[in-house]
Amino acid sequence: MLTASLLVDGKPLTRLPDCFLRHPSYIALFGHQVFDVFPTKIPGVEFIAKAVVHRFKIFFGMRNGDIVIQSQRENEDLLELLDIPVLLVTDHVHWLNLRTRAIEFRPMERLWEPSDDNWVARQGQTTLMIANTLSPLENSQYLIVTCSMDVVKVDLPRFGLSFFIDKDGELHSRNQRGMVVDKNQSTGTMLGLVNQLVLRPKDRQTYSDRRVIIPQGDVVVDPSGHHIQVTIHIDPNHARLPYHCYTIDTELCRLTGNVGLTNKLYKVYLHAVCSAHVPDPLTRRTGLEEAMYLLQSAACFSFMKLDPFECKLLAWIGSLTVDRTWSISGRRSQDVHWQSGLSSYVQSCAFYHAARDIVQYAQRLQVLSETPVPHATSSLLERASQRSTFLYSHDPVNSFHPRKSSSSEYTSRDVYWITLEPRQALYDVFVQWREISGRTDNLLSLRYDGEWLKPDLAKIWMTVYQLCCDADRENHTFQLAFTLPAMAYSSPDNMKFATTMLAFAVIPEFRAIYSPIYNIYDLSSGIKPLEQDLCYSISSHTTFPNSPEASCHPTTFNIRQQRHFQSECLLSLLDRWPCDSVPADALQCLSHSRYNKLALSAVLAKQYSNCYRNRCLKVYLDQYVISVTTAVLTEDLFRKPPPVIKLLPDPLKQSDALLSNRSSGSGLDSSPLEDVISGFSRRRLDQFGVRYANDLEDSRIDLENEQSLVVPDPTRWTVNMLQHHHVWCNRLYNNAFRRLEEHLAPVGLAEESLFNSGQWPRITITFLLGLLASTSKTPLCDSWKAPLTSFVHILLRLQRSQRLLKLKLAAGGDDGEFRKELMNDGHLGVDDTQIYLDWLLIQAENRFLIRPIQASVAMEMISPSSGNNTALQLHMGEGKSSVIVPVCCAALADCSNLVRVVVLKPLVVQMFQLLVERIGGLTNRRIFYLPFSRSLHITYNHASIIQSLFEECKAIGGILVTQPDHILSFKLMTVEQQLPAPTNAVGQSSAELAVPLLNTQRWLDKHTRDILDESDELLHVRFQLVYTMGDQQHLEGYPDRWTTTQQVMTLVAKHARPLHQEFPLGVEFQPGVIGTFPLRPERLIKLICDDILDSNLPNFAFGHVPCHMKDSIREYLTLSTIGPQLLHNVRNYCAGSSLWNGLLLIRGLLAHGILIYTLKDRRWRVDYGLDPQRTMLADVPSSRAEFGHPDIAVALTCLSYYYEGLTEKQVALCFRQLLKQDNPALEYETWIKELSSDSLPDNLKTLSGINAESTEQFTSCLVPLFGRNKAVIDFFLTQFVFPKEAKEFPHKLSCSAWDLAERKFSGLPTTGFSGTNDFRYLLPATMAQHSLDHQRGTNARVLSYLLQQENDHYDPLASGGSARELLNVITKKSPEIRVLLDVGAQVLDLQNDEVAKMWLEINQDAQAAIYFNRHDELVVRTRDHVVELFSASSFAQQVDQCVLYLDDEHTRGTDVKLPRGFRAAVTLGPKVTKDRLVQGCMRMRKLGHSHSVMFFAPPDIDRSIRAVNNKSNGDVHVSDILV
Repeated sequence: MLTASLLVDGKPLTRLPDCFLRHPSYIALFGHQVFDVFPTKIPGVEFIAKAVVHRFKIFFGMRNGDIVIQSQRENEDLLELLDIPVLLVTDHVHWLNLRTRAIEFRPMERLWEPSDDNWVARQGQTTLMIANTLSPLENSQYLIVTCSMDVVKVDLPRFGLSFFIDKDGELHSRNQRGMVVDKNQSTGTMLGLVNQLVLRPKDRQTYSDRRVIIPQGDVVVDPSGHHIQVTIHIDPNHARLPYHCYTIDTELCRLTGNVGLTNKLYKVYLHAVCSAHVPDPLTRRTGLEEAMYLLQSAACFSFMKLDPFECKLLAWIGSLTVDRTWSISGRRSQDVHWQSGLSSYVQSCAFYHAARDIVQYAQRLQVLSETPVPHATSSLLERASQRSTFLYSHDPVNSFHPRKSSSSEYTSRDVYWITLEPRQALYDVFVQWREISGRTDNLLSLRYDGEWLKPDLAKIWMTVYQLCCDADRENHTFQLAFTLPAMAYSSPDNMKFATTMLAFAVIPEFRAIYSPIYNIYDLSSGIKPLEQDLCYSISSHTTFPNSPEASCHPTTFNIRQQRHFQSECLLSLLDRWPCDSVPADALQCLSHSRYNKLALSAVLAKQYSNCYRNRCLKVYLDQYVISVTTAVLTEDLFRKPPPVIKLLPDPLKQSDALLSNRSSGSGLDSSPLEDVISGFSRRRLDQFGVRYANDLEDSRIDLENEQSLVVPDPTRWTVNMLQHHHVWCNRLYNNAFRRLEEHLAPVGLAEESLFNSGQWPRITITFLLGLLASTSKTPLCDSWKAPLTSFVHILLRLQRSQRLLKLKLAAGGDDGEFRKELMNDGHLGVDDTQIYLDWLLIQAENRFLIRPIQASVAMEMISPSSGNNTALQLHMGEGKSSVIVPVCCAALADCSNLVRVVVLKPLVVQMFQLLVERIGGLTNRRIFYLPFSRSLHITYNHASIIQSLFEECKAIGGILVTQPDHILSFKLMTVEQQLPAPTNAVGQSSAELAVPLLNTQRWLDKHTRDILDESDELLHVRFQLVYTMGDQQHLEGYPDRWTTTQQVMTLVAKHARPLHQEFPLGVEFQPGVIGTFPLRPERLIKLICDDILDSNLPNFAFGHVPCHMKDSIREYLTLSTIGPQLLHNVRNYCAGSSLWNGLLLIRGLLAHGILIYTLKDRRWRVDYGLDPQRTMLADVPSSRAEFGHPDIAVALTCLSYYYEGLTEKQVALCFRQLLKQDNPALEYETWIKELSSDSLPDNLKTLSGINAESTEQFTSCLVPLFGRNKAVIDFFLTQFVFPKEAKEFPHKLSCSAWDLAERKFSGLPTTGFSGTNDFRYLLPATMAQHSLDHQRGTNARVLSYLLQQENDHYDPLASGGSARELLNVITKKSPEIRVLLDVGAQVLDLQNDEVAKMWLEINQDAQAAIYFNRHDELVVRTRDHVVELFSASSFAQQVDQCVLYLDDEHTRGTDVKLPRGFRAAVTLGPKVTKDRLVQGCMRMRKLGHSHSVMFFAPPDIDRSIRAVNNKSNGDVHVSDILV
């Protein structure tokens, strides 16, 4: 009645209710169309539409509060609309066939058209099983299950994961090769975690570790029975959901992830929240203990910067600590807020301290960066952690013990927690008191009184003991609660005695132990009569004057004296101990005539009585060791006797299939190389060429003479033999660990109680191995080092057996790798040294064995045989960075020196991560990165922090990864601050900074020990760092200094196309892309000079100049060498005008080659480019140094902007500045002068046609037209760039790469190494090249690999065009090319990420592209445009599904493990030396052994190759390229 609606059975007759019309599903199908309907009796629906839609009858209904829409054609099945909010099926509608239960996915544009081309999903038992299996990781509505042939494929698009089921019925992972979903979904740790998926190896014979995938999200903890349930809520707004993959390492009993800090902190947090009070089966620690062990490890303090999510994780970890705040009433009480779901055990103050330490370290690093980090402080938490010390184990969780309370108000009452000794023998304390009273009948009681505040424990101990033993809980609890704290409050030293007395009162077993009944104990007498005391007592009681010996010679008397009482009486006294009095017959051997036996007996009786009483007291006190042992420290634990663990002979080595002692040559055919060397010798007859050829020939001869062990046929080692060997090694490993456990296990009631209360160190594999590290805080005696060292050897043998078995079982097994592994038994010749122990740990943690060659190079790096700075060579791919650098760092960083690893900028991130991975675990070495540059605003406080970071790195045995410019920049800043200057950039006076910086530099010179990676490139003579000094000054002759250069560039553009037509092979011309590279300089110079003299240069007019003077000026502008008369004539003619400065500038550009140098010898984005973060002028891409010559800098800046164009922001600046000009219309005419009428819209032909308010006109018209317009770019440079940036300075400081190799006053050598040694001729005088005997053939070996037949492929045209053209050609090659090594820097028109994106578009078979981003991080780009770190990506296990692009900067030192059979494209370019080419090609680590390369050259390089080899036609071979 209220709405005037007619209802039949409560339903409208003609119109659908509004709840239908507003529903998203209805709107998706029908929009705002309103149907006429009538009620229906059909079960499940309420209405039927009167109209038919595409021959479908439409039904509407309600089910469980949601609408139902069904459709049916005549004589066809009934369909029901499903609402599936799945990412993959957005823009589709989903119809369920109610008869077949199949779902059809129809695109929105064809939502009413059934088609066989549409996806159809049929949900069966298999789908339900898969959904249930994967439910811990992903909701079933986001799964895509498809069936093809006999394979069921399962995709998780939000995670980028994929699984499949084949005929064996197991759920396989496509991302984790060889892994299937395990039926056992327990990892043995993180108990209670719901969201995890455990995988196991498909082939159990490989004995590989299981893995677990855990999604990243918000962690929610809920109580569940006696434990908790931990779920992870995923953020649905992320296009790609992150996850973490961990390996379940059953050998080291832990979860291991990737090198990233995020991966580690996330694991820490999950361990913590899943913690119980009992140890986890896998880690043998509680989750809290494992979390704290990880948080305090060096790896968690080894980071370059904290990213936002890592800061968030640290906040989560810190928030686990119970929240304590001061109450509102004031600082008299505190409010404690416990988190629901977490036990009080987990909400430990340790997490606050551990997270705080990491954050504070990050804050110190902020001095050298701008990365924001969170702040945290709380005195209440520090105080609470001090008071809860006794609740937690002391050994693995050092953060439970803060160094000092920040609350001075409560220091007095808290200090005893800090000074509490975990274990100390009572008797040792009593000895310090010297005299102890026995039981007394004084009026002492357990009632509280003032005497307890100053107790004399030496007098009342025995009485208190009896009182405590007689105490009972019912009557004396409150008395003890007041009395004992009062005693402890009086002095921190009394705390341990209070705990002991409490133990007397509460432990019933102590009441059965009776104390001695003596009334006093003189502890100065000891617990046993000492031989020297007895000798003194006896000798002092002789009656010498009355004895027959008085007349004897002294020597004779002494002999008789020793025979009489030292050999008889003394032995009798000592043999009868212990006794409370002197034995009656002990003095019978003494003569009355010689000794006063009565007095002697009295003295000895007192001495015996005191010692016996003391002995009884000690026996009594030793029964209470538990009462003063609040925790057992590691150093106490290893006072136990060690087990004997023998390293048995390896049965594999003892088998019949022994390695042969015979030797053979290198196996390489060096005859092609011999031909190359002879050809080079014929062409290069100069002194250097002859020397280079001779050295290369010597290397070839050394390669021929190399001898290596002959390994028998690998088939002699069968899978069955290797499996038995692995079982034997595993049994040996388990038995050894069991023996160590047994010897360190608790014995007796006291130790068992400590063990059960968690105060006994957890005996884990990592705990035992960590004790061998040189950074261990627990000193080990040699008797314990021996069994632990043997244990590590057994572990290494077990790991080697696994590797051998995997290599043998691998499909298409690599016999070469199998032979290498078989030949290396791990014997290095440096056994029984601390260096060797650290090396053992590095090998055990990273699962490899150092080869003898690597060890010999490492030992030479550690201690050069010459004792001076040394550069070494090691064949590329032999583990220079991955093995030798880490082991050298571990050996050299001995807390007496600061070890610096100096690397090239493109390799910094990779080296930092590698060192963290290799030595940040068991060896516990922190890796530091302290980037220093002049851009930092250093204050006195900052200088102190930098010095403290250096000292900290040295003191803890850390390693500093640094770049050469960091070292040199600090040196220059130190020198700069010593020079007189009013203030620096932040107002800090130079005098205040001069001293601390100089002291730091002197400290570095004294303590640094440098390792140079890729030393030949680091020490290149071209590297220079310049500090400009003084006040900025405009360039002389400005603004003509740059406008003239711009006008000359206009003339270059004018002649580029005609020159290209005249010399098609002499000039490379690509209009609008990357400009021109003239190879006919004399012709270009002549044309430009003619234009200038024809007055085509606006800055200078020569129309009035006489003809004879024009000829003189022409010579002056084009000839580099001129006569004095010509100079005199030109100078006199120009005297008194500005023409002379203009001629000087033009002469520099033309005659002295600046113009040709910038166009021909410098390549955009290779040798120079723009880096707006540093300067708006052109700079080198590596940000190493600024160009010193101003005219070169101006010319390269112009070219950079011409090639790159202006950004939208820069174009907008130009138009705003244009309107401020005196005559903007005239200036605008110069902008549009060179534009064709077809490209310029009519409304833009005048300035008035520009609408400054129109965003659409600006982005669609103005930016495309004027962004690359030379006139506009010149305007921008003239107005904004050069006036601000084109300045010069009166002075400069400079240093070169050779300063890295200077001899230090400390005598510490600098050692470096590289895979090539061509630079040995140009090494600094302070650095010598040392060639190890086994590496002399390295140069010849690499060239011999390149000269093999599979590498003899060359394409002279492909790389002459754009990047797309190059990629298109590469993709079409057969065998397939999956790697692009841009050694020649031919990819100029795209950034690295753009190359990756384009390559994936072209190569449809590749699933991802690997490349280095602008932060020098190795990343992966997937087909769905997700970019992630390579180390954290699933494609790290699927490199065969990827393409790899390495730009020219990263073709040296980069190491990516590529599958067998991979082939690479190698580009050639200007200035590609043999060194650079070989370095780039050897990124293919198995070159010559299943890897191959193909060369691509642009036209100019192709012509150069053919010219050198006299080949106008015909094929170009690798030998031609090398020559």
